[in-house]
Amino acid sequence: MTAGLDGWRARIAAGDAQLVALVAERLALVRDIGAAKRTGGLPVRSYGTETEVLERLRHVASAHGLDERVADALGEVLIGESVRAQEEAHPRPAVPARRILVVGGAGKMGRWLARFCSVQNGHLPKPLLNVMFPSMMRRYCTPSMTSISERPAVQ
Repeated sequence: MTAGLDGWRARIAAGDAQLVALVAERLALVRDIGAAKRTGGLPVRSYGTETEVLERLRHVASAHGLDERVADALGEVLIGESVRAQEEAHPRPAVPARRILVVGGAGKMGRWLARFCSVQNGHLPKPLLNVMFPSMMRRYCTPSMTSISERPAVQ
């Protein structure tokens, strides 16, 4: 019985090695994309592209009979490492830290919002702010504002 398991485990180990090699190849391509983004003045993160990646992985996983949770977990790891690799290769210029108060930050949405804000470096997309905080946007933001760091302090 153990001999049969050893053979299967050896095949799994070989597959794991191929998988890691493919991830390394993907990260090399990601670094090239990061350089192009930096040259073009584009942000590291593109939530539209990340959504496309997750959808593509779900489709491929489904075609192979895998649960979409496998695709989601794999996608989160790949996207996370891609963002990290691009940010390490091209660090952002130092800017003064800004604080954002997330009321109800212990809940699932609050934790997501806090994580989202932490990677934005103080630059939240205006459409997101309009959806989430329309009255605040009307009160504190002028049409030319593009960054939460430009908002006047709330007393």
